[in-house]
Formats: sequence, structure tokens, C-alpha cells
Amino acid sequence: MIRASQYAILWVVTLILWGACLIGLLFFGLNTLETQPLLILLALVLLAGAASLAALNRGQTQLTDAFKELSRVRRSLQESHLEIDRYEYESKQSADLRRLVLTSAQEKDQALDSMASALNTAMDEVLTLASSDDAKASDRIKERAELMQRYAEDLRALARLELKSEVPRHEDVNFLNLVERFLDEWNRYGRSRDVKVKLEHQEDQLPLVSDVNWLHNLLTRAIQALVRMNRESTIDVHLIGYIDAELGDALRVTLTARGRRLDAEQLASSVSAYTRIMDQGADVGPGLSFVVARRLAQMLQGYLEVNDTGSGTEVVLVLPRRLDDAMDEDEI
Repeated sequence: MIRASQYAILWVVTLILWGACLIGLLFFGLNTLETQPLLILLALVLLAGAASLAALNRGQTQLTDAFKELSRVRRSLQESHLEIDRYEYESKQSADLRRLVLTSAQEKDQALDSMASALNTAMDEVLTLASSDDAKASDRIKERAELMQRYAEDLRALARLELKSEVPRHEDVNFLNLVERFLDEWNRYGRSRDVKVKLEHQEDQLPLVSDVNWLHNLLTRAIQALVRMNRESTIDVHLIGYIDAELGDALRVTLTARGRRLDAEQLASSVSAYTRIMDQGADVGPGLSFVVARRLAQMLQGYLEVNDTGSGTEVVLVLPRRLDDAMDEDEI
């Protein structure tokens, strides 16, 4: 590609050559030629020089236009590539969203199916106990009735969340003080199974913007599920602020209970379906508590996981420090 400076040099060289031709013609022609032929030759030289300069200028103009057209075509191609990339990205996002919606719908169907199965099983047991002569039958019936009430309440909570009849409020909260306030309530609940709840933290303050009632609902459900699963144990509540890869500035809550462990199948379905664990004839499983807790976490723009620690069960909750007003409902 010839640059503008190279064109300038070419113009100068052309002018010098034609000037040299003109000077040479005058120098030698004055001694050997008559005036009229000399003037004719000079005119021809001047015309040839003018024609070559005009041709050079025309070539430069056409080449400049060609470069402009090439730049325009290149820019158009780049814009086309960007448009194609955008369409591919939107297509991928749409496919991911459809898959997420389908998975969510399947999880809801599984949860409802498991719930119906659990209620049917509980009712069968109640009917069996009602016709039994066992002295403890009334206590067993009461236990099953309380269990069904808890299932029904979990199902009602899921329905409210899915219908979005309630949305979280944006409040300035010191999460550390909030958890300390809940400790007495959680320990009172744990006394029936000799389970203690202890708080661990490394910071003096853990501010965030969230909904106090939703946080209480979420954490209490997770704590109560861990209490029901264990006996004569301790639940460690560990709080820390950190930068999450997805949420950015976030707060991590880890609930670790030493004792009962979930098998691989129970662990995989604990946050998506009803989970039942029988212990000496009593259902001590989390039921739908982790399912509701995970949905609450999602509505608070965070996420919840249930893991096996090797010596017990761990619930990990990650919440953003600030709720996003512009978050789309489909993302929730």
C-alpha cells in the first residue's frame, strides 16, 4: 500500500525528471535546432509532462477512493460479525433460559409429587394408628398430624413464592446483629433434641441491604431442618464477607451440623424435592425445608447449597450485599 508521503516523493521525482528533460532540450536545442522546431519540441515536452502529472494525480485519486471503499467494506464486515455474535449470544441465552424454565418446572412437579406421596403415606399411618389398640397410638397420631401441618405450610410457602405474592423489601441490615438476635430462638428449638447452635464470625459488622423477615424465614428453616436431622449435636453458624465470582460483594453463611449425613441421592434432591429420613419410626428428614430455603435465597438474588462434610451436613448460603432493583423477574 502506497502512503501519502510516497505519493509526494513520486510527484517531486516526476517534476524533477520533466524539468531535467526541459532544461536538456533547451541546452542542446539552442545550438543545433532552429527556433520553430525547438518550440514544437518544447510544447510536446510540456504536454507530455502535463499528461503524466494528470495521470499520476488521477491514479492517486482512484487509489484513495479504493482505500476508502476497502475501509468501508472492512467496517461493514466487522459490524456483520458483531451482529452475528450478538445473535448467537442471544440464541444461547434463550436456550439457557428455556432449559432453566423447564428444569424449574420439573423440580416443582417433582416437589409436588413428593409432597402428595408424603401426605398419603402420613394419612395411611394415621388411619392405621387410629384402628390400633397401642397405648401410644394417640401420640403417634399427633406426631403425624404435626408433620402434615409442616408439609402443608412448606407447600403454601412455595406457592406464595412462585406466585410472587410477596417480594423482599430493601432494608439496611447489620446481618451480624440480626443472627445474634435469632440465636436464642434457634437454641430453644434445638433443646428438644439436645442440639446447640453456636455463632462464629471474624468481622465486627456485616452490613447488607435485604429483607429482615425473609432472612429470618430462610435461616430458621435451614436451622430447624438440621435440628430435626440430628440429636445431641452442635450447629456452627459461620459468617464472612467476601467477593463472590457471580454476585460480587457478598456475604457467606455456613451452617455446619455434625451428625447425620445424607446419601448421594438424598443430597442431590434435598433442594429440589421432598426428602424423607426415617429414624425409629419417626420422620426426621428436612422435608421441603431446604426446597423453600433455596427458593427464598433465589428471591433474595443469592443461592443455597447442601453439602456433605464427611462428618455431617453443611448448608451454604451466599447473599449479595445489595439487592438489585433492576433485576428481571425471569432471572429471579
